[in-house]
Amino acid sequence: MVAVTPNGYADAITKGNMEQLSEYFVTPEERVMPMSEFLNALENRDQYPGVFYIQRQNSNLTEDFPELVPDVGRDVPWATEAFGHEPEAANIWIGDKRAITSMHKDPFENIYCVISGYKDFILHPPTDRPWIPYKKCPLASYKEISPGIFDVVPCGAVHCKTSNDLKGVNQKQTYSDDCVNNTATAKDMKTLCNDSDEVTCGIAAEELNLLNKNSDIECHDGSFSDGFINFLSRLKVDDNVKVQTKGLYEMYVNEHKVETRNHGGPCHMCHKHVHKRASTLSYIDHDDDKSQGISKTSSDISDANTVPWICIDPLSPDYASYPLYRNATPIKVRVEAGDALYLPSLWFHHVQQSHACIAVNYWYDMQYDLKYAYFQFLESLVVK
Repeated sequence: MVAVTPNGYADAITKGNMEQLSEYFVTPEERVMPMSEFLNALENRDQYPGVFYIQRQNSNLTEDFPELVPDVGRDVPWATEAFGHEPEAANIWIGDKRAITSMHKDPFENIYCVISGYKDFILHPPTDRPWIPYKKCPLASYKEISPGIFDVVPCGAVHCKTSNDLKGVNQKQTYSDDCVNNTATAKDMKTLCNDSDEVTCGIAAEELNLLNKNSDIECHDGSFSDGFINFLSRLKVDDNVKVQTKGLYEMYVNEHKVETRNHGGPCHMCHKHVHKRASTLSYIDHDDDKSQGISKTSSDISDANTVPWICIDPLSPDYASYPLYRNATPIKVRVEAGDALYLPSLWFHHVQQSHACIAVNYWYDMQYDLKYAYFQFLESLVVK
């Protein structure tokens, strides 16, 4: 699967066409093509207008390029030992210097390895969150309407139904009639809970039930993961504090219908696999409509096709609109071929690259410990 855009910015805030003066969070057009054709597109721009980039973040190394796994491995052994578990995903990135990743953060410990060429990162620590502006934008997608001419297609009617409403519904129904490339497949939605009232978008109840039977994700309804119990047992605090902590954790899980793995925190793989596609159920992390993430339910249809995203370009900061960004502390790093960068979870990053750059990165799920709690506290101060 290849992402195609007119300007190299996939998954970024972009102004609409002449008739659409608003800004949109625009996802790329996705095309399936032979590898030989993709390589031709990189080297023959006149014949292939647009920017082509292999950047699908669904563990595409193992899913789309399994033949390459013996050469690069499914994990980074020292990182697997350090983090105590296998990576959640391994992604491969291939593109030219026009492909740019807009600034964002991920809930993963990221080991980024460059194989050919180089990557230029602009990094911000989580403590820079007060100076980094977000904007909530309508969701749209690129569509090439003639060679080299792309239209920005806003998402239209949103088909968000509960699994009870989906009985007998066509399984090919898409999340949005007007938003291209946004069919929510069973594979994308594999981490949904067993809750019969869980909101689903574009997936039939029968398909969802089959997923639930095969899912290795444990959904907790007032219970605790082993990781959380182990973490709590190691805390050197009064037993009363532990009781209160368990109560708060249980309340959070129940309120947000959070899925948990053995690390004891919410699982974001379902979000990461598809949050940059229009078919996600929870665009980022949180439930507060004023915060940077919005968990959707069937009653949130009016806001279901908007995405909060960082609205400043660190390459050319608009200090007039966002003067607080002057207080931020950007760190610039070039990762050459043969180098690996450890990018900690929740660090903001913007990425450029050289022509014909090839890289592989490994996502290890983060620990939802004091670092996560601190960031949530900091973000709550910013949005209020």
